[in-house]
Amino acid sequence: MNTLIEHITYDGHTHDMTHLVESFTWSGSQEEAARKVELTYAYNPKDLSFYNHQIHLGDKIAITVDDHKIFEGRIFFRKRDTNAFTMAITAYDPMIYLAKSKVYLVFNQVKAVDAFRRLSAEVEIPFTALPNIGTVVNFVADGKSCTEVMKMLYDNIKADTKKDFMAVHLLDGIHLVEKGTLIDGFIASDSYNVINSSHSESIEDIVNRVKTVNESGNVISTESDAESIKRYGIFQDIYKQQPKPKGKTVSNVSMAKTKPKGVKNDSSISALGNIQCISGYSIMVEEEQLRGKFYIKSDTHRFQGNIHTMDLTLEYIEEQGGGNTNGKQKQ
Repeated sequence: MNTLIEHITYDGHTHDMTHLVESFTWSGSQEEAARKVELTYAYNPKDLSFYNHQIHLGDKIAITVDDHKIFEGRIFFRKRDTNAFTMAITAYDPMIYLAKSKVYLVFNQVKAVDAFRRLSAEVEIPFTALPNIGTVVNFVADGKSCTEVMKMLYDNIKADTKKDFMAVHLLDGIHLVEKGTLIDGFIASDSYNVINSSHSESIEDIVNRVKTVNESGNVISTESDAESIKRYGIFQDIYKQQPKPKGKTVSNVSMAKTKPKGVKNDSSISALGNIQCISGYSIMVEEEQLRGKFYIKSDTHRFQGNIHTMDLTLEYIEEQGGGNTNGKQKQ
């Protein structure tokens, strides 16, 4: 593997810094809007014969690994260590502007896909791939960050379509992808690429009964998971009924049904790296403890010399029809 770091600034030149960077990480998470790169490179202005790369705050940086560009972003942090003769930098992809920017927008019988376009227009970062979703939304985004508004749109879409979506910034712009879209041609297997794995189960976050109440506090409906209650006891949440404006496709009933949560399964693997394995997508796993389709909740890719490894935090995806327990830890 030839690790090439492009430093693209005003001169538009590409600089091979392979010999100056011992290692770097490239990471992302469903909990964070932007993917980031963290790297440290040799920096010694005391040695007049040493060429020091001048990477400043706000500079744009692109990283290419094995002739594949994996990241484009802007420098948000740098730190010089005079004893170690190094400079550390952190860069984020353009999704960071959605997290850092607040908006005031009124969505009145607006299609969710058009709401996403209005958000991206606020920070001038285009959506280049939006699926055909018919969900209509009605709400006011008052002083919320763009990513908070996107979460509200995700919730409305899920209530309407039963599908989860997530925005991911690829090299040509923002893509709205269905969470768990399978990465074709990749299997994490302990036979050839998995280094280590772990798995845990918890009922701490379960919600198995949801009561819907009106403005007066009267209970108007109750959604219960009888099997879960029998096994684990009652974990209750309250959904406050919202007025349904004319033309809205999302109902209070469907929104209430998105509240229940089941057993939380957390799995993780360390494996040889694959640049396609990023948060928002899913992979197939065939391993001693884990087997099935798993959603990537977070990822950290490490590049050191010619070695690329990755740590993935995973969540088992129940197959349609249920009854499949392959995603659980083998006893």
